[in-house]
Amino acid sequence: MLRSSARTASLAVLASCAVVAVSAPEAAGAATIGSPKVLKAGQKLPIDFVTGLRRGRPIPRGHEVISRTVALGPRETTELRMRCRSTAPRIRTLGFPDGPSELGFVVVRPRRYAGRREVRIRVYLAPDVREEGARGIAYVVCRKARR
Repeated sequence: MLRSSARTASLAVLASCAVVAVSAPEAAGAATIGSPKVLKAGQKLPIDFVTGLRRGRPIPRGHEVISRTVALGPRETTELRMRCRSTAPRIRTLGFPDGPSELGFVVVRPRRYAGRREVRIRVYLAPDVREEGARGIAYVVCRKARR
């Protein structure tokens, strides 16, 4: 049984990751990870993030949101690397959308990712879609380092 602080930390990690289910992948086979897409300051936030960044509001100055599409076939898992760019080199948070998701995730390393440049996330299928596969989007919010 986890101690209370460890349990709280585990729940915080789960509540701070973003993987949005979209639809089943077109074909079975190897996991597909799309190239990173960058939303810059002033563009609209795609989802709500734990840090108070709300969907539909503009991305704050000095921040970027990087997204990657992930498609998993039946019974697949994969490891996804989310990396911040040099214009906003530090991770602020990962986000988690409201509602159920067809994809699950676990932060592999580093466990304390805030302020780091890169985080690795293991992506897996939820039990109810394990036989069909699913597609989703992972998000990370990056910011310029504070001086």
